[in-house]
Amino acid sequence: MVELNRVQEQSDLPLTRSDPPQSPVALASSMNQKSPSIDAAFSQLSLMDSILVRMEATRTCLKEAENWNTLSAEMDAIFISKDFAKAARRFAEAKRSLFLLVGSASYDERHRLLTSLHTQLLDTLKGQLESILLQTRSPADTDKDSGSTRDIDFDAVQRLAAVYLQLDAFSEFCRLYAQTCCGPLLLQWTNACTSASKDKLKILQHFFDQAVAVVLQELDRAPLNPNVVAEESTESTAHLVHALLDFLFSNMTPRLAAWIRGIYDSFESQSELALHTIVQLYTISSCFVQEMHTRLSTFQLQPDQQDSSLSVKAFSAWKTLVLECFIPYQQEYNVLERRNFMQHLPDSSQLNDASSISEFLSECNLRVFVTCEAAVVRCEKLTLGLGLFVVAEEIDKYVVAIANVAIHTLQFLQTPSNTHALIVAGQAATASSLASGNTGNSNTGQDNVPYTSGFASDATDGVYGQDEEWADFRAAVAVHNTVVSLTVRHQMLTAFIWTAMDRSASTCFSTTDTNDTFIARVYLKEMIQQGRIDYNTLHKRVSDSGNHPEPEMNNENPSSIQMLEQTLSSQMQASKTALTSAAIASQKLVFQCLLQRMTREMDGMFALSCWTSQYTNTVAGSFDTQLPEFSLLPLAYMTNIGEQLLALPLHLDTFAGEQSLQYSLATLPGVECIDLEDQESIDVTHVWILSMSRAIESRLMDQVKRIPTLSSRGCRQLATDINYLSNVFSAMEIEPHMTLQVMIQCLECNEQDLEKRMTEQDTAENSDIHQMIVQIASQRGLSVPASK
Repeated sequence: MVELNRVQEQSDLPLTRSDPPQSPVALASSMNQKSPSIDAAFSQLSLMDSILVRMEATRTCLKEAENWNTLSAEMDAIFISKDFAKAARRFAEAKRSLFLLVGSASYDERHRLLTSLHTQLLDTLKGQLESILLQTRSPADTDKDSGSTRDIDFDAVQRLAAVYLQLDAFSEFCRLYAQTCCGPLLLQWTNACTSASKDKLKILQHFFDQAVAVVLQELDRAPLNPNVVAEESTESTAHLVHALLDFLFSNMTPRLAAWIRGIYDSFESQSELALHTIVQLYTISSCFVQEMHTRLSTFQLQPDQQDSSLSVKAFSAWKTLVLECFIPYQQEYNVLERRNFMQHLPDSSQLNDASSISEFLSECNLRVFVTCEAAVVRCEKLTLGLGLFVVAEEIDKYVVAIANVAIHTLQFLQTPSNTHALIVAGQAATASSLASGNTGNSNTGQDNVPYTSGFASDATDGVYGQDEEWADFRAAVAVHNTVVSLTVRHQMLTAFIWTAMDRSASTCFSTTDTNDTFIARVYLKEMIQQGRIDYNTLHKRVSDSGNHPEPEMNNENPSSIQMLEQTLSSQMQASKTALTSAAIASQKLVFQCLLQRMTREMDGMFALSCWTSQYTNTVAGSFDTQLPEFSLLPLAYMTNIGEQLLALPLHLDTFAGEQSLQYSLATLPGVECIDLEDQESIDVTHVWILSMSRAIESRLMDQVKRIPTLSSRGCRQLATDINYLSNVFSAMEIEPHMTLQVMIQCLECNEQDLEKRMTEQDTAENSDIHQMIVQIASQRGLSVPASK
């Protein structure tokens, strides 16, 4: 080829002269004399050299032309002798000489001849290669468990590989070799996919194990071309291995994709199991890609390492084929989780009996947050942590829906006619709490006194532990504890998600991905950057924080990590608010249960005849004797309230150490901020009794307003009842409301003092007290001023 170039460079030189060239002796003499004709001498030497080169090139062309005439016969003889290495060399020589004939009349004819011989040679090599591989890969030589061969005639394969390399057709060799090598493995894969076996995870894992075995078998063999330098030999081996993997997975992945699609189509019936199967299939596949990538890197056969960013363009085809099967489900991951959550969400309209409500409360204790945590774990596996904001959003919606169902259920249980359903629901909440390990006891020193006492008590619990009369109260506390535990577990879930995000975001704020070594994660991030997948990524979440990879950690310039945590907290705020509302509603259930128990006999007290009966100084005795009438006794409705109040501390103390009764004391009716000033010494039982007493006072005043008329004796009886209630409050260290004291004074004073008090009372100072005075005056028959 060098000679040819030189001939072409000199093609324009004049090869004829009018003067014959001088002899070499004469030229030398003239040069030694340093005559003025030295330039002409050099010109003559250059001309002679050019003539010599062209003569040599011409002889070469003549020889090549002669060789072309015998090329067909030579190749036929070589094919008969099967000396394919010689055939490759002869073909290479003919291909080089064809370049000399470019533009000649015989070029097209000889080009067609060379192409025909090349095709014939490749067909012959293909038959030889398939014959060698098929003979050594007969059923007797094939391992039934792995699908790989125990041994082949690799020396013959090496020789053929060298021939393919000489012919610049090594890709064709790799294709044929891979087709024969992977045939048994693909056949087993097809049979496994069409079999009745449902263990898809085991089938896929077995296939990948076999693929690893096949690749390792090829890597353990001698170099394909030991006659070349190590770098070129390694390159050819890498080409073969990647061609083998490309062929294997180009034929395997279509069935895998159809497999996954079938699992997805069964989502309505299998729900979480289908989603779990897809995630596990992806985990197995991504781990195989990573393992194979590492092994090829160890053997220095990994072309991806040439690109430090590991962009998708640098990915081997087989890696893309495997990972691409899961891209549609990674893109629709939020839809998958949403459908899964909705199948776990009960229909609130169906929660209208003891059985359905009990099942829902059991689910709250056993499955709600277990389902949420499982979704986070699945997200880390299927999206490799990049879709955690997506799953957090779906979890937030799911928990909000659970809270709304809980509020609907609590409203149903508050109805007095549903007391039996409340008791059954409380027993179910108790049992499921024990099964989940949630005792609801915030005091570690009282772990042996779970909130279930009263339902699962023994003989040592005493009369209050066995009192069935208070079963509704204990059931309400059990339900309340279940709902409050959701708020606590929500905080734990938020921390759980944040921990997962922290792990995932460790390299997401860096401008490069050099720390990312997991191939599946790199590929998924590339898909996100290309817009094929939209996870509302961490990069978007912290885009306003600047482009610094390591922002300072301070309050004036919070880091991206801090902003990420704030974003998560705000994203989970809706579910937190909904659960708080549900917990307050369950607190109201407990409160209403107690208040209803204590005031049930108060509801009809305004219609008692004693309020209008006349006062007498004597009562009829035996033998028609008149006996003096002494102080009146409180009526039964009031003594019942007093007895219930005095027994209340014993029942509340049983649950005082639990987080449910301690939850949000400020939202109890009648409790003011001043009652909770000393947070360190708050007595939970006392706060509940305080709230209950103020509710009883309010209920009593509402009933008194409904009394139409008060006689003198009626005033005295009502004052006795209220005094009794005030004494009970004092005995429980609760200060009676000032309105009760004023009411007693208005009932006991004469009419003149009451009229005077009614006119002196400043309505602006305390309108409630003034209205109560006017009300009693009216009930006692006094004229009252018209309301302004």
